[in-house]
Amino acid sequence: MRTLQDSALYSVRVSTIERRPQRLRHGERQACPDSVLYHARMADGGIETEAKWRASVREHSRLRSVLRQLGGAHIITVEEINTLFDTAGGELKRRGHVLRLRRLDEEHMILTFKGPAAYQEGMKVRSETELHVSDRDAMIGILRGLGFTESLEYRKTRETWQLNGVEVTLDTLDFGRFAEIEGTKTQIRRTAQLLSLDMARTEPRGYPGMMRAHRTRERAV
Repeated sequence: MRTLQDSALYSVRVSTIERRPQRLRHGERQACPDSVLYHARMADGGIETEAKWRASVREHSRLRSVLRQLGGAHIITVEEINTLFDTAGGELKRRGHVLRLRRLDEEHMILTFKGPAAYQEGMKVRSETELHVSDRDAMIGILRGLGFTESLEYRKTRETWQLNGVEVTLDTLDFGRFAEIEGTKTQIRRTAQLLSLDMARTEPRGYPGMMRAHRTRERAV
């Protein structure tokens, strides 16, 4: 009998990438249907490679226009709530690890563990393991029972596109707008060139670090 451990790639039902593309007008949002499949890699083979750029309202508009011209498809727009967990002493953060519970809607959550990040040619590379969760309160109870507590929360509107099989996202957070490309290094470089995004101007910081800096600035005002 085949188990999850037999494969580095398995599918769980959540609401993000792998679905039939539908072209939506900007601002139109889709619900998160049960038929949506989210592909998450096991820790023995799951490597996330991505590049991120700072953007603006105008830059997001430009990217949407270029994506449409190139035949890209707007997959979905989701309002996320991201909650990070850590030990009381902040051991995960100190080691460069991330333990995150992402809420997509009332029934769809993703628990993610990320290893330390390495920066290569403007891209961030790190191990990543994800699991679909349907009961947020139960998952939080398990994490607390294991000695983890909520350390940070941030909200994000993520607009997901696909272009030639590569994921492009346009993100809006309290501290700014961003564009991300996730794929192989070759795919990221090729897609960045198509979208006129400069690999020399990528943003190395992750959203948690930027959210902490944003809160520090707010407290200083």
